[in-house]
Amino acid sequence: MASSASSSGPTPREIAAQHREKELRRERSRRAVIGGAIIAAVAGLVLIVALLFKKNNDKTTASSQGPAPAYGNQYGGVTAIQGGTLKKAGGVTVNADTVGPAADRQATPAPSGTTTTKKGQPGQAIVYVDMACPHCAAFEGAYGDYLKGLVDEGKLTVEYRVIAILDQPANKNYSTRAGGAMMSVADKYPEKFVPALRAMFEKQPNEAVGSDSAEIKTILHGAGVPNGIDAMVDNGDFRYYTKFTNALAAHEAVFGTPSVFIEGKKWNAQDDFKKFLEETLAARKA
Repeated sequence: MASSASSSGPTPREIAAQHREKELRRERSRRAVIGGAIIAAVAGLVLIVALLFKKNNDKTTASSQGPAPAYGNQYGGVTAIQGGTLKKAGGVTVNADTVGPAADRQATPAPSGTTTTKKGQPGQAIVYVDMACPHCAAFEGAYGDYLKGLVDEGKLTVEYRVIAILDQPANKNYSTRAGGAMMSVADKYPEKFVPALRAMFEKQPNEAVGSDSAEIKTILHGAGVPNGIDAMVDNGDFRYYTKFTNALAAHEAVFGTPSVFIEGKKWNAQDDFKKFLEETLAARKA
């Protein structure tokens, strides 16, 4: 009987096919290694960028205490006075952690630092704002020039207390970041504070989104604030001061913004503001 025509070993074609399969496996393995390395590198880069962004934009500062700005007082405010500048203050250290708990929301006392002035003296206005608050932006748009006129005439001082009731992860704690930036302006460039406040409200971002430090610096530069402000914004200077002001406001039952006090009397937002202010000042004693 004739023997089988097949040989005991692989044919040349089979050997070539095996070599091709081995090369394909090596190539797939090499590509997998390279692909994994690229993914890891990209992931690492994304993480670095995210950490840098968080460092520059998201932190509210680990510290709760520090010296007040050069023009900041012990109540968390900076006061606009005649001459287009701020009242010199400073010399105090603030600490948000030492402020008492938030007050009962039904309480309505005048906040600390309010006073009653005499006729012939500049009256006192205290204005609580949150840099993310659209109602504060509307108030500034409606009455900013009016208040500035009274200040320039020596009829009024306006103390701005910047708080942060609208901080949230979604807006990267914009209220505190922007508040710290405003207090940095007050510290180094007091004559630019009011123009910077106006510009920040005019270009206010959506309160739920906020904006990054680069945009804050751009707005401040547009208001005439020198480039020396940049490092202060990037470093989060005076964010603790905003944190302190916020804690003190809550402790003293100031929960909404804008909250405006004239000679210690709170303005009801349903009333005519100019009439309220003028009548309050007119009622002062000589």
